[in-house]
Amino acid sequence: MQDIILAHLKQAVPFAGHAGVELLSLGDGEGVAQLAEAPHRLNHVGTHHAGALFTLAEAASGAAMAGAFASVLMSVRPLAASAQIDYRKPARGLITATAKSDTAPAELLAALDVAARCASKWTFR
Repeated sequence: MQDIILAHLKQAVPFAGHAGVELLSLGDGEGVAQLAEAPHRLNHVGTHHAGALFTLAEAASGAAMAGAFASVLMSVRPLAASAQIDYRKPARGLITATAKSDTAPAELLAALDVAARCASKWTFR
């Protein structure tokens, strides 16, 4: 199932691939992605461009959420509501991003179930 989700994410989010991000794995609320250094992805001082690094982090977190929602992923589309990144130092070489949900996947699925039941009580026009 994880391989199918990884393949789907690669097609569903083509920008990450365009930026050079490679999704490596996803699990139950965990995701790993890599970004190799390439001349066209460097900034004006010769290090990884901040936008490419942000895309790497977002891809890893997206994989983590896809893993957490794997059992219902065909019926929901999780989206990031906000994001923040703090750059610690210039990045060079092969960069690996690892993301892990702070909330247990079972809790996320339970909250989704409650939200779906509440939403089904209302008619939107």
